[in-house]
Amino acid sequence: MKIYKVISIDVEKIWGAKKINKKVIGEVIKFEVNNQQSNYIEDDNKNIYSLYQLYISPQKEEFFGKKYLRRKQFPFLIKYIYSSKKLSLQVHPKGKKETWLFLKDNSKILLGLNKSIKKKNLNLDAILSNSNIITCNKYDFAAVNPGAIHSILENNIVCEVQNNYDVTYRYFDWDNNRELTQKEFVENARFSKFNMRKNIYHNFKRFKSSNFKINKVNIKGEKYFGKKNCCRIVLVLNGNGTINIANKSLKVKKDETYFILPYSDYTIFGNLDILIVF
Repeated sequence: MKIYKVISIDVEKIWGAKKINKKVIGEVIKFEVNNQQSNYIEDDNKNIYSLYQLYISPQKEEFFGKKYLRRKQFPFLIKYIYSSKKLSLQVHPKGKKETWLFLKDNSKILLGLNKSIKKKNLNLDAILSNSNIITCNKYDFAAVNPGAIHSILENNIVCEVQNNYDVTYRYFDWDNNRELTQKEFVENARFSKFNMRKNIYHNFKRFKSSNFKINKVNIKGEKYFGKKNCCRIVLVLNGNGTINIANKSLKVKKDETYFILPYSDYTIFGNLDILIVF
């Protein structure tokens, strides 16, 4: 097998907006590899395998490639966020970078400050009154650097790709009633003016960081993808089509995620938008 379907993980959240079997889902984990939470992948015979168990097995290079061979932890994870309410006002420490690809129009976010503020004047009103409230449309993209003050606001659907490093410091959480870590927030936040031009992308196509690369591709007809020495994660953002790989043809559709093994070339046919992360 050169391609596997990734089985998503639905996570209930108090602020969730996606309803599945009477559950309110806030996050759908599309791709995660660690010892606390990991997706499974499925072959065409319905056999399933834990990504984490493969990552720590002798088959690591076969499934993930040389790029990740010396990494103790897989470097990134991917999730969809469905918000009905404002998420917490928060920052991440050095080492955690995340990105947002917006999947609907009129998506509002809070990201960075529109002017610098001094710590001695710091309070909730000072942060909120000097924060950027930005409206993004479908397929706009935002890079959230460590220390950037941010919040995903209500009625959003966001594809988030982030470093596999789960540390968040919250200053305020509206009515979600989660623990606040204001001291750590202040220690790690950047209170200087946010550079909008360098961190908000319209007509997004690609992004590169030290831990992951992202390519968004619109396919009308067919598109060939050559071999790489690492695995690739393909998310179908919209539409449907077919992936031809290793003399096999696999039908794909919106919201599905696929795991493609290293040293595999493939062709995608159809009318669809995809995100490739590696």
